[in-house]
Order: sequence, then C-alpha cells, then structure tokens
Amino acid sequence: MPTWGRRVLTLGLGLASLVALTGALASPSDPFDRQHLAARTAAATISVGGTHTCAVWNGGAWCWGDNSFGELGTGNTTRSLSPAPVVGLASGVTAISAGWYHTCALKNGRAWCWGANGSGQLGDGSNTSRLVPQPVAGLGRGVTAISAGSFQTCALRDGAAWCWGDNFFGQLGSGDMVSSAIPRPVVGLASRVNAITTGQNHTCALKNGGVWCWGWNVDGQLGIGSSDRQSNVPVPTGLTSGVTSISAGGAHTCAVKNRGVWCWGDNSLGQLGIHTPSGGRSPALVSGLQHGVSALSAGWYHTCVVRDDSAWCWGWNIDGQLGDATTTNSRTPVRVADLRGEIAAIAAGGLNSCVLARGAIWCWGLNAVGQLGNGGTTESLVPVPVLDLPTHQAEG
Repeated sequence: MPTWGRRVLTLGLGLASLVALTGALASPSDPFDRQHLAARTAAATISVGGTHTCAVWNGGAWCWGDNSFGELGTGNTTRSLSPAPVVGLASGVTAISAGWYHTCALKNGRAWCWGANGSGQLGDGSNTSRLVPQPVAGLGRGVTAISAGSFQTCALRDGAAWCWGDNFFGQLGSGDMVSSAIPRPVVGLASRVNAITTGQNHTCALKNGGVWCWGWNVDGQLGIGSSDRQSNVPVPTGLTSGVTSISAGGAHTCAVKNRGVWCWGDNSLGQLGIHTPSGGRSPALVSGLQHGVSALSAGWYHTCVVRDDSAWCWGWNIDGQLGDATTTNSRTPVRVADLRGEIAAIAAGGLNSCVLARGAIWCWGLNAVGQLGNGGTTESLVPVPVLDLPTHQAEG
C-alpha cells in the first residue's frame, strides 16, 4: 500500500458526487428490486468517506457508518448501521461531502461542517472536533460547492475558491504552507471557478473548462507532466479546455472531457485505468472509456464512473469495492454487477462505493462499521440497497 509524506493511511475517503437524481422506485416485479427499496425521491446526492457514507435525501442530510469523531453529525460518537439524520439539517440541504473523519454540507447557500477538526478542517476558527454541524466562518451565503478531503476542505462562493485546514503540502493553494482554521482564498482562482475537489494532500479545480491543481505531487497527482514535490498555488494541468467534471482521489485525479475519462497520478493499484503499473504525470485516457461517461468519482485507491446507464470501476478490490462480484484488482474498467439503467450518480470512497439508481441508494465493498447502510456489517461484493431512508418528501 502506498504511503505519502508524514502520514500512512490505511483507509480512504470519497469525494462528493453532487448530481441531481430524478427517478421512480423500481416495481416489486423488477429484477433490480432484490430487497426493500426506499421510495421515490425528488433530488439526492451521495458521498463516500473513509469509513462513513452520507447522502442528501429529500432535502435532508443523512449519514451512516463510523462515528468515532462525530462525522455522522448525530450529536454522539455511536456508529450507525443504517442512515441517521444529521442534527439541524433536516431540510434545505443541497450538497454533502464526506471526508476522512469529517463531513461538510450546504444548506440554503451556507456551509456547515462537523467531525474531526485537529487541523482546522471544519473552518469554524477552532481545532475542536464537533458532534453536530457548525457554520464555516466568514463565507456567509452564496456557497455553491464544497469538498471535504483528508484534513482540508474547500468550497466555491460566487465563483471564487476558498480552502481551510491542513496546509503542510500546500493543499490550500494560499501561496504559503500555513494551515488555517478559517477559509483562505485560493491564489488566482477568484472568479469563474466551476468545480473544486480535494484529495488526501492535493486539491484541484475546474475553471473555464481547464483543470488546475495544487498541493503534494510526488506521484504526479497535479497532472503537470512532472513529479515536483509540491506547489502551494494552482498550476495548470495538461487538460486546458473541454473538461466538465473532476474528482481527486488519494494520490490520483480524474476528469471527464468530451464524455471520456482522463486520469493521472499514482497507479500502484490500477486506479488510473491504464495497464502500466507506473504512475502518470500527465492526463491519460482511460482504456475503453473514450465516450459516454456521465458521472465520475475517484476513491482512495479505486475509481468509478457511470457510462451509458451502467457503472464501471477499476483499481484496488480487496473488499469488493469494484462491485464486480470478485476481490480481484483490475487495471482496466470492470462493470459493476446488477446495475442497469437510470444510474444518476456514483461515489467512490476508501474501501466502498455507492450509486444513486432507480430511486434508491446502493452500496458495495467494505462494511465493517456499517458504511454500506444495509443494517449489517458484512461486506458485499455486489450492490446492496441502503435501508430505512424516509419515504416522505421533506418540507422547506
């Protein structure tokens, strides 16, 4: 397993896959409906963290899995094997992002974070962990996107990029290496930024169709054609136009351009989707995914996409996080079993993955602390439905 800098991490985090879902519940006679499904939802998002998973469901925030640092936002540190409501976020939530041991969400245009806070990643001006959501200091209204990384968080407000938390590798993009418990502006990204994503020790943003990255680069995860150790300001990658979405994993990054997938960075476990075990310092087209991709998420050591109404994953598969009914690693995309049609979004995390499909949330992979949300702790090599989400439409 790879190591980076001053930390050796054994689990992963997933990055938000913030995609609207509109769809109906599968009928009881549909083969897709293998178990009890949640009822129809008007809009949802899903995000997989290191050992917890979160979703926006009918306007409210729900989390499940590990809760050692309060990352579920339930007011305690008790794990949950099925979705639990986040305190104070029952309605008006539009986005959620599960990081390593913290989580952030947007409600009515404001940013809220909770969980571990040793590096100031909650942005509330302190280093105190929180069991319930706290408002991020200084951002106010107008926040349109948020991404929780390992020990840092970034957001977009009125087209400008802001980051806070750990900055040991320059991952805040502030032009220095000083960590911050409150948001700081990212150098050179004060307007027209369309998306932002945080990995372990690096961050990337999408501006005017081009990808810019900053932070740690020893594995080439900045996509600048070299493995210079780091950059504390955004630098342009080899993808300068036509990009529509990006996702930063542990030490790799992927993007969708012209509905094809490009990846770069660490490839020790096949997470770039190319045959060579060596990393890619510049963006490379993923085998077999030159077109048709509608959603993307880079996990810690694996990557997943939605292509032509089916889900595909590649990389590390020790706990079945690729969802192909095996535990065999794959350097090329493999189809996730039993998922066909109406897949709206996908999220890859540490050692599990999830999708929004046919009016329900489905997860697969490691489940030791309940991160699959199906009420148990047994891992699954194929998708299983998340249980006990509310069937009513939230107000507000």
